[in-house]
Amino acid sequence: SLENYLYSMKGQLNDDDGLGKKIDSDDKSTLMETIANTIKWMEENKDASKEDFEEKKAMVEKEFAPIISKVYQG
Repeated sequence: SLENYLYSMKGQLNDDDGLGKKIDSDDKSTLMETIANTIKWMEENKDASKEDFEEKKAMVEKEFAPIISKVYQG
């Protein structure tokens, strides 16, 4: 689910021995802001359809993908 994905990514970004250590601080800020904004969106759109949540998750994943892949390619 979108919520699980967000909290998983948030945990990884805060992991100083894992992804959190490897990611650039600007990129980390960008991703944390996206997470916060998406959680806020979820709270404001509790009645949204399953499709709305799936679309939102796809948008978040699309935003995260280039940053995360940059970390693992570096």
